[in-house]
Amino acid sequence: MPTEILCMIGDNLSVHEIKELTLTSKQFREIFLPKLCKHLKFSGNMKELTDSLHAYYTRKTASFRHLVHHHTRFVTFEVTNFDDIFKMNAWLLGYGVKAIPIGRFLADTPSLHGVVFDICSKIAKKHTNSSA
Repeated sequence: MPTEILCMIGDNLSVHEIKELTLTSKQFREIFLPKLCKHLKFSGNMKELTDSLHAYYTRKTASFRHLVHHHTRFVTFEVTNFDDIFKMNAWLLGYGVKAIPIGRFLADTPSLHGVVFDICSKIAKKHTNSSA
């Protein structure tokens, strides 16, 4: 099927449907993966963010990283709290702030147009909910 027609079909599909479609053929992956990579989101506490970014570099194929490198325009880092202060301190003692690969990801993705750091604090959410 011509690429133009596939693109028109893809414009009417949800992100979930496009993800499923990319699993079915190489042609679909080549057409739709760049669309899925335009805005990436990493979320979790600092340990989870670090683990996700390390997994991106170790588990993802070089071709996928190349795709992200060239097509990602926006990235969001949604940072949540640790469950408790002891877990945060244990992570800091074990890894330290210098081990967070956010800078590496930003440097490896030159086509970015925007970066958002969304700090989700449970304290701020509780305060907002109680004042409503």
